[in-house]
Amino acid sequence: MGQNIYLSNYELEEAMKLYFSKISPTKQKEVMKTEDASGRITASPVYSKISSPFYNNRQLWMESP
Repeated sequence: MGQNIYLSNYELEEAMKLYFSKISPTKQKEVMKTEDASGRITASPVYSKISSPFYNNRQLWMESP
C-alpha cells in the first residue's frame, strides 16, 4: 500500500499566490443574524452583552498523588 502525501512545500511567494487565489477578500461589511453567519468571517470582534454562564465555571485539574 503506497503512502499518501498530504502536505507540500512551496516557496513563500508561490504559497501566497496560491492562498490568495483560493479566497475572495472583500472590504464590504454586512449585518446579519448569528444563525445565518455560518462559514463567514467577522470584520470586527464580536462581544456578548451577557456572559453565559454568569458565574465563574472554571474547573481545576489536579494530578493524583
